[in-house]
Amino acid sequence: MPDRRPRGDGRRLRPGDDAGGRHPRPGEARRRGDRAAGRRRRPGRDRARAARGPGPAAAAGRRRPRAIAGLHGQPRGAPDRGRLPELPVTAVSAVVCTYSPARRDQLHDAVESLRRQTVAPLEIVVVVDHQPPLLRDLCRSLPEAAVRESRRTPGLSGSRNEGLAACRGELVAFLDDDAVAAPDWLATLVRHLSGPTVMGAGGHAALRWESGRPAWFPHEFDWVVGGSYRGLPEAAADVRNVLGSNMAFRAALVREVGGFREGIGRVGTRPTGCEETELCIRMRQRWPERRIVYEPLARVTHRVPPERGRVGYYLTLPAGIVREVAHGVRHRSPGGLLRAAAIVSGLVAVAGGFLVERAWRRAIPSR
Repeated sequence: MPDRRPRGDGRRLRPGDDAGGRHPRPGEARRRGDRAAGRRRRPGRDRARAARGPGPAAAAGRRRPRAIAGLHGQPRGAPDRGRLPELPVTAVSAVVCTYSPARRDQLHDAVESLRRQTVAPLEIVVVVDHQPPLLRDLCRSLPEAAVRESRRTPGLSGSRNEGLAACRGELVAFLDDDAVAAPDWLATLVRHLSGPTVMGAGGHAALRWESGRPAWFPHEFDWVVGGSYRGLPEAAADVRNVLGSNMAFRAALVREVGGFREGIGRVGTRPTGCEETELCIRMRQRWPERRIVYEPLARVTHRVPPERGRVGYYLTLPAGIVREVAHGVRHRSPGGLLRAAAIVSGLVAVAGGFLVERAWRRAIPSR
């Protein structure tokens, strides 16, 4: 134990003092490993040196601490390229695209559902796809929305890009003009998008068949008419892509990859789509460390008009065709045969869509 006997000046001995009460000389302090004891204190000069910071030589010779791998393999202290800035829930713009006067009433219902959100959007942007009479009508009847005319390529992709260019929010949510959002739809999506690694989010779309659901229509094909299909996760999970009728993104990232590809996608009533799938794939290729999330609690209701009751195409396993055909033959059930026919026609339609897309890619050289 150190000697605590009083020194001649009344102060007690400190650790490092010798028995005579003197501090060791600098050489002695270094030999003992006590460098602090060998350094003469000069309070004024020490404070000035601390304010200036280390000199160039000291900075150049300083070694950086070695990074230690974290729980998920990311070195602690290393930059996380997947992290995004957190955003407030009020930073979302809602975009609704429309193309037909026949959907006017449905569009008003969609806009009204956005006005009743528990988290109000920063703005509601309605984009009209090359329909001047409808544009004039909506400018009068929707004063609560920013109504714009699409000046881009006709079709849903061009209209979405028009809305993306017009919106002011850091987040952009897309709702179909024949869909109605649940009151907490935006709040649920934005809760995921405000996180540090999520660049896109989508939710569940429940179908409302206006003429009743056809018995032969496979549930696996519900995505064809803008609905959630059998096989989607039952809880929040990472997915490859979201549904076009219920999706939201970080707007800057969508702009950075060029937006929706206007050479593909739905034009008017033409039963094609998948432009949102292509966008999500492109974003995941650009930022593989970032995520796209499916949240079934973010719900919308999507109308299905009677004329779409016969639409059916969906990529599925060949075993599905065999199973439905065998079931129809065994039980002489026209429903099973119709389901098989829908799957076959779906495969043909999707294959045709891929051929068109491939031809389009070849016709336009990549930049």
